[in-house]
Amino acid sequence: MQTLQDYVVIQVDEYEKKKGELYQAEQWKTLPPTGTVTSVGPKVTDIKVGDRVHFLRFAAIDGLDEKERICRERDIVGIL
Repeated sequence: MQTLQDYVVIQVDEYEKKKGELYQAEQWKTLPPTGTVTSVGPKVTDIKVGDRVHFLRFAAIDGLDEKERICRERDIVGIL
């Protein structure tokens, strides 16, 4: 997939339930806000392919498969 403008494609991490964790809504379990960048657009300045990032959960849209999200660079909160 060729990414355009300032968009970033992120391969989302798997959700891991920790011992003693409080119950969360199903959507929060299936859409963790961290992942690895697989593609960046030409206008992206601070993020590169291979970076692990934390992004705004509901700013990202579904990509080609269920474990891929697309968001703008400004919706990435930080590099892990």
